[in-house]
Amino acid sequence: MKMKQNGRSLGLIVLVCFMVIVTGGVFISSGCASPPKTLDRSVPGPQVIVNPEAIRLGVAKLMD
Repeated sequence: MKMKQNGRSLGLIVLVCFMVIVTGGVFISSGCASPPKTLDRSVPGPQVIVNPEAIRLGVAKLMD
């Protein structure tokens, strides 16, 4: 009885570790999918790098 319970808990630990590794891999690969944005040296003055997906549609319409 004790051996069967230890086998289940070991299997559960292995499953959880596998899920954590897969989830971490997905986050790392999606984070490295696009090259980092850079500043344009030909533009004088301050510059801001903005992720266009982060701007809500209402704010983007105001900026047009």
